[in-house]
Amino acid sequence: MVNQTAPVAEPTATSLHAALVVDQLTFDRLGPMINYLCVGLLDYIQKLTLITSAPAARQLSLGPVQVILHQPLRWYNRQAHLRRTIQKLQEVPPDIIHGFTIRSAVWAQALAGHYSCPLIGHLLGSEDLQLATNWPVHSWQGLICASEVLQQNLQQQVESGSEILYLIRPGLLTESSPHCFSRPEMTPSLLCMTAFEPALPVADLIRAVRLLQDEGLEVMLFLAARGPHEKFLRQLTEKLQLHRQITFTEPATDWNLLMKGADVFLVPGVVDRVDVRLLHALASGVCAITGPVPNSDFMIHQQTGWICDPPSPESYAAAIQRLISEPHLAQAMSARALEYCRQQHSLSRMAERTAAVYQQIIAQRLTGANSAESLSNGS
Repeated sequence: MVNQTAPVAEPTATSLHAALVVDQLTFDRLGPMINYLCVGLLDYIQKLTLITSAPAARQLSLGPVQVILHQPLRWYNRQAHLRRTIQKLQEVPPDIIHGFTIRSAVWAQALAGHYSCPLIGHLLGSEDLQLATNWPVHSWQGLICASEVLQQNLQQQVESGSEILYLIRPGLLTESSPHCFSRPEMTPSLLCMTAFEPALPVADLIRAVRLLQDEGLEVMLFLAARGPHEKFLRQLTEKLQLHRQITFTEPATDWNLLMKGADVFLVPGVVDRVDVRLLHALASGVCAITGPVPNSDFMIHQQTGWICDPPSPESYAAAIQRLISEPHLAQAMSARALEYCRQQHSLSRMAERTAAVYQQIIAQRLTGANSAESLSNGS
């Protein structure tokens, strides 16, 4: 039986020590969600250790939260970093290892193996789904899925291990009301935080702005990211004579600061993971336009956001033009998205259910160990 929205008992405060393993890319993608989870879990467990290569995680190192930083893992340094991490964990060994995401699976499994404690994986997208199904089901004591779609897809592929699947949606703070298009006297502001990678079509957004300019519609597009494709994107901006309409800016650690100034949040191409930046935008009262979102359940076309399928410069331009010309439509979608976030993506639910999964898995292991001991004693 697959665990649905409330498959586990209410958690209680315990002496449990959980270790979260988070790689740099995942930490950057999840942003404040990791902060919220760490703080929320401390209502239910005694100690939490965050093991990561993300320097920004230092800010979480206080009181019962320990942060162990390591250099980015390579094949030649993995064992050395593992030994150092184990040394730092010696004083209070972890009771459970939680790998965010499957990118951290090898590292998390090595720690779980050393301490003989349960291993949990966290799935956010297609990459995690593929890697999870390549591992034997018995490698995991729990697999947390960030959306019901991911949970259903994984269930179809691991029928014999479906009892270890848990649905826990990301939790975020939610604004009280939409703020998109609340300043009609201002030029509409568009925000994109998608990395400048060749496979990610940020260029389509630049071309969409050119199409809007040709129609006489003035917008401002802010590209808050970095990546190997940046030079090409800057050259394309100059070629299309959009240097006044498009601003390249540093990626921000404070997402709220960027999103509070935006009317529309843009995610180009196929969004094949549960994009926490996109979810954060919806929870911030910003209207969103994306490409197809096959693994998310919070983007519903013309209900909580606008999905361009197929994605193209023309479809993005048409969607932006529609929302600018009908701001009440954008605000209505944003209001529905805010309500959805309040109901399905609360901070308290994320922390409570994660702690409950930890406790349930540890209890099952202890029960199994006791049963095995009884059998070996002939009881």
